[in-house]
Amino acid sequence: MSDFFDLQLDGHRLVQIAADGNPFERPLTLDTVHMPPGARAEILVRGEAAGSYALRALPTNHGAGFVSPELVLATLVTSPGRRAKRVKLRRLLEPFCDLRELPVDDRRTLTMSMRGGFVIDGKPFDHDRVDQVVELGDVEEWTVVNDSPLMHPFHIHVNSYQLTHVDGRPFDEPGYRYTVSIHPNGGSITFRIWFADFPGKSVFHCHIVPHSDLGMMGVFEVLPANGASASPALLCRL
Repeated sequence: MSDFFDLQLDGHRLVQIAADGNPFERPLTLDTVHMPPGARAEILVRGEAAGSYALRALPTNHGAGFVSPELVLATLVTSPGRRAKRVKLRRLLEPFCDLRELPVDDRRTLTMSMRGGFVIDGKPFDHDRVDQVVELGDVEEWTVVNDSPLMHPFHIHVNSYQLTHVDGRPFDEPGYRYTVSIHPNGGSITFRIWFADFPGKSVFHCHIVPHSDLGMMGVFEVLPANGASASPALLCRL
């Protein structure tokens, strides 16, 4: 996986209701939906006037002077007289725990770089090394910086995260993700993540597969909590 898609449907707006398998609390009505490698999006479309409409992947700047060309991925055909069953939107949405309302147990900064190879914090992947140690039940705030000339989508396994800042600016999104693009040449994302489940080792990495294969990956380990952890229902206003 190495392709980015900025999706646009001629003559229509896109209503996103989930990202990476995580339902949103409220729908987002968008002209374009950005899809980094490995990402997923659930989209609703209200059919407009009868006709044919192109679903396009718009030109996307990958960095370092590379811009992917525009592509027509599919064609939507709407016809009069065919009435689809109406979608009850509220049944597709779910409340979520806004991690911005919770105390933070730790903060970390990671840097994705191409200095001396494809590395995170100056080190290529080593499956025998643990790069970050966290405690089960903790809420942490991570900032991931991209100081390379290429865009990198940051992905972490097991627990999804809530994006709170993009390039240092506050970002409000009504749900969680597993994969977010980071702009090149000093771009960054900040997110909050609840290590709510599953002690043990897993990985975070760039989701452009050749980049992670070349070393842009790290290992994190979730250790069992020393004390009892409160459940999300007790700490969150759901």
